[in-house]
Amino acid sequence: MRLIGTTGFTSNDFNWALWPKDGFTQLHTKALSDSTIATKAIDGQVSYWFTTGTENETAPDGASIPAQVNGITFFGNDLAFDENGALIGGVLTGIIRHFHDPEQVHGPAIVIGADLFAVNVTTINANPAAFWATVFDFNDVAVISQSVAGAELSLGKGDDLVFLSDVMDQHGQKAVIDLGEGDDFIQISDEISATGDLMPASLTLGEGFDDVIVGSYQPGVSFIEDFNPDEDQILFTKLDPNATIVDNGGEGVTINGFHIKGITEDQVKLENGFLRGVNDRDYSVWINQSGAVDAATGSTNKDVFSSLGVRSEYRWRPTEDGTGVEIWKVADGIIDTLHGFEHLRFVDGTLSLADWPTSEGPIVDGIKDIADQTQYLTADNDVDTFIIDADMAEYRWAPTRDKSGTVVWNAETGKHDILTDFAYIQFNDAKADLALVPRSNVPLTQDKADENEALTASSSREVFEIDGNRDDYSWAPNEDGDGILIWNATNIDVLIGFDGVRFKDAYIDLEALPSWGSIPRPVDEILVQDDPNTNQYLRGVTGDEIFVFDGNMADYTWSATRDKKGVVVWNDSGFDILMDYKAVRFNDGTITTDEIRGIGTGNGNGVVVQDIAGVTQYLHGAGDKDQFVIDGNAEDYGWGATRDGTGFVIWNRETSKHDILTGFEEVVFDDQVLVIDDVLG
Repeated sequence: MRLIGTTGFTSNDFNWALWPKDGFTQLHTKALSDSTIATKAIDGQVSYWFTTGTENETAPDGASIPAQVNGITFFGNDLAFDENGALIGGVLTGIIRHFHDPEQVHGPAIVIGADLFAVNVTTINANPAAFWATVFDFNDVAVISQSVAGAELSLGKGDDLVFLSDVMDQHGQKAVIDLGEGDDFIQISDEISATGDLMPASLTLGEGFDDVIVGSYQPGVSFIEDFNPDEDQILFTKLDPNATIVDNGGEGVTINGFHIKGITEDQVKLENGFLRGVNDRDYSVWINQSGAVDAATGSTNKDVFSSLGVRSEYRWRPTEDGTGVEIWKVADGIIDTLHGFEHLRFVDGTLSLADWPTSEGPIVDGIKDIADQTQYLTADNDVDTFIIDADMAEYRWAPTRDKSGTVVWNAETGKHDILTDFAYIQFNDAKADLALVPRSNVPLTQDKADENEALTASSSREVFEIDGNRDDYSWAPNEDGDGILIWNATNIDVLIGFDGVRFKDAYIDLEALPSWGSIPRPVDEILVQDDPNTNQYLRGVTGDEIFVFDGNMADYTWSATRDKKGVVVWNDSGFDILMDYKAVRFNDGTITTDEIRGIGTGNGNGVVVQDIAGVTQYLHGAGDKDQFVIDGNAEDYGWGATRDGTGFVIWNRETSKHDILTGFEEVVFDDQVLVIDDVLG
């Protein structure tokens, strides 16, 4: 998206009363029920505004909004409205946020414009919260002329370009700018039309290679945060000849009046006005604002030529001698000549010149998608790539129902093609290998190479991913329960409900190929790790699983479930309920679930359970003569009935550690046997 105006979008704008934060239908319903809000639609435009005065109640003929107003206008193509007048269809191409304050309490009139903004209205209405949260996650361009009343600009993901001029400090509030993720560029002009501080209050660079161009410093304090010496650089266009890097004792450095946080003097160097890391970065960017660049030459492994428009506005081709690339804007025909560049960046995407040496299409051989047609295509022996002129994120693909081919579709429009015997789909920014990734956008579970796991898929499309080759593994249906057992020479996993397994060299559909290989199955333990942040209800698959806690036995308490079919283990932060598990393991010991449930070694018609010193046990007897065995003398212990009279509590007099028994008949000490009924009467 491209922003043009006197301020950036702030977080408050997206929560503003006239912003379609809940979709256009909700906004229009609100306008119809609120007499202080007016609305009007004319050709290709729809506006909403507050009627704060008589001059603002109606828009003049031929206009969609009054001249002096606090409101917003949406522009688009083929806009469609429901019977009540709410916007429900078409493609948005721009937004203008109007704010006019005759008294100028908040400074001059605010205008925010967004163009090069093509998105279906139905996409916004379907999930407005998700859409507006990611609206800046692309290659954005922001041309902002003023900072009014503390403007904010946060550009999210993507490779962004920001140009600031006449940046004024209004009423003690300065701009706050966060470039977000991606390889970003920001230029702050020295030109000013009013008194005040030129620079933003803070500038956060974020992840990726970032370039900052600033002029002279004005009074006040300006912070630059998240500067990475290995990736970022700052050009001071009006650097004081005597300027030096001043280390602020662990609080960053100061140069030319700018405070750069998080770095030390020994990490950076100052050369020809540039602040860089001591190790030169492997990246450069050229910004094409106007006119010819005249044979720009890249010198790194990632040289980017960045334009302010969309890709369709440009054409490019190799130079006649084949040593470079010529690129020009269709509207003016001015040619820029590039040598040694690897990437072209536009507002709507970044292309690799290795894949796109001309504007006609990628270098790969293949069959091209026809954007407005549904195609049924079969690859031949020489051409097995389907080429789509879009980024991968805009599309989805999956096996056809009969699994004889692949259906690929646009995630927004639903337009689709059916492919048979194709090996690859080539997008502008990536290539999909259909053998390894037959289905897009699926949840993945990574194999833990050194652990035996029992896993249940959270989705019927989930894929188990193994960092190994197919022939190093075997798999087969689980004879002892649900799912598939998959193993190599050292480890075994149980998979329930998974769609497939992805290896380094192959993808396996578990329904089509439920068994494979002849590697002997390992007899090692099957360990399932506790998630300390989640209360879990788990059932073992083989009955041999061991549940593992990262803690000592004394940190936990356990008991049989009420129906005695499982066990519950808990501490102060949560609990887990386990059914059909063999044992529970701690850092300092293991206890079987049979022991917890009171099913130990036999003693006539009862069980014998050994006391675990220092651990509180809640045990239930299962027969006529159940015994609890303590390694100690009776004089070292105290005992009695529980408060509710349903059980028996016994404790160590020295440590106060106790156990609670229900349905037990005897406690066996080293020096005597205590009959519980004799104590309870």
